[in-house]
Amino acid sequence: MEQKKDIIENCLYYFHNGYSCSEAILQAGMDEFGLTSDCTPAVASVFGGGIKSLGHICGAISGTLMLIGIMHGKHSLEDSCEEADRLALEFLDYCEKEFGTLMCRDITGINFREEEYPSEKCTNIIESNCVPLLKKICLWQKENLG
Repeated sequence: MEQKKDIIENCLYYFHNGYSCSEAILQAGMDEFGLTSDCTPAVASVFGGGIKSLGHICGAISGTLMLIGIMHGKHSLEDSCEEADRLALEFLDYCEKEFGTLMCRDITGINFREEEYPSEKCTNIIESNCVPLLKKICLWQKENLG
């Protein structure tokens, strides 16, 4: 894919073309900050739908935490993860205030294990709940990780 100019455009391109929320947000962040890894977006693959469709922590939140770790986490035993910890807590606080929860099932109201997916119902909920959330998280990444 030819990289788009904007993190949101990248994220939504990935999301609407086959990546889960966790994969899309992680890869868009990697693109935005000029990072590459053989592990992305694969490392985020089982986090969509709240950790493999269980409805737990939102995949977009998980993907951003992965990005924070890649950018500011430990890369050797001697490294500190203080900056990663600080940014992760700041981000989680932001998400709880902005979205009222960290949980996919509460954000979407969908039980992906029981709801037929894809379906018109799921698509409508994802477009009205997940897409705006992805946009806000992309902006958070751009403003706080750049």
